[in-house]
Amino acid sequence: MNEIITLKNIELKLKKTCVFQNLNFSCKQGEIIGITGANGSGKSVLFKLIAGLYSRSYGEVLINGETIVLERKITANLGAYIEEPGFI
Repeated sequence: MNEIITLKNIELKLKKTCVFQNLNFSCKQGEIIGITGANGSGKSVLFKLIAGLYSRSYGEVLINGETIVLERKITANLGAYIEEPGFI
């Protein structure tokens, strides 16, 4: 199966705080995954990063094998609904 979402060596800093360092992740077509963690652990930030709402400090975010760059056409095919506050 093809990898739909791939994160390679991601580093993300927000307001001088390192949120992710050397983060690697992939999700293949047809896979169902769950992301769990305590409040403030970075779950929503991860989804916002994948959706292109945050710019990474280092690394690559790929959707269908194409690197996400906010100005590129690929972001026109992305959609996200980030619920605030999070799940109970």
